[in-house]
Amino acid sequence: SVVQAHDTAMENARLIQDDKRGALRIAGTQLANATFLFKAASLYEQQNPAIKINVFDNDAETLQDQLEQGAFDMAIGPRRHTSEALETIDICTVPMYFVSPKCGDTPAESVRWADVVHRKLLFPDSKAALHVIHYLDGRYALDDWSVVGSSTTALAMVENDRGCMVSAYYSRKLAHAYDVQCQRLVDPEVGMTLSLYVRKNRNDGRLVRDACAALASIIRKIVSPADDSGST
Repeated sequence: SVVQAHDTAMENARLIQDDKRGALRIAGTQLANATFLFKAASLYEQQNPAIKINVFDNDAETLQDQLEQGAFDMAIGPRRHTSEALETIDICTVPMYFVSPKCGDTPAESVRWADVVHRKLLFPDSKAALHVIHYLDGRYALDDWSVVGSSTTALAMVENDRGCMVSAYYSRKLAHAYDVQCQRLVDPEVGMTLSLYVRKNRNDGRLVRDACAALASIIRKIVSPADDSGST
C-alpha cells in the first residue's frame, strides 16, 4: 500500500542516516544499466551485505533533474553541466565508438570523423550530440543526426541499415547481440566522461558518500578500456 511504501522509505532513510543497513537508490541510463551498473551494484552488495542497491532506469535528458527532485539517492551517466544542488564525481573518461551495420570484411579498429560525418548518426540524447559538436570544434559538421533514447532501438536501427550509432566505449558489450560492428572514432578522438551524481547537503551520514566512492571505484574497473582495440 501507499502507507507501507512510505513507511518503508522513511525507515530506510532513518537507517541510512544512522549509517546502518538500508537501501540505496541509483538511477542510470538504459545503456549504463545494461552494460555495467547491475554488475557494479552486485559487487558492492557483496562487499557491503547490509546495504541493498536498487537500480532504476532513467533517460539521460532528465537524469539530473530527477535526482535533484529526490527520486533517487545517486545517478550515473555522461558528465553534464548541473545545478549547484548536485555534486559530480567523475569516474573515468572513455572513447566514443562508431557503430555501423556489419560488412563482410573485418573492419579497421578505428575510423575518422571525416569518414562518418556524412552518415545518418544516432545519438542517445541531444546533449551527447552537442558534446561531439563541441569536440569537433568546427572541423566537421554533422550532416544528419537524430536522438534515439533507447540503446536497443538504436542498435536495431543500425542492424537494419537505418542509421549509425555514436556511443560510449562500453556500448560494445550490448552491441555484441546485434549484427553490427564497432570502431573507435579518431581524428579527433572524442572522450566521454562518465560521472556519478549525488545531491549536496544531504543529512544521511556517511553511507551515501561512502557508497558513491566505492561504486565509482568498482565502475571504473569495469568500464575502463583495457586496450585500444575497437572491432567486434
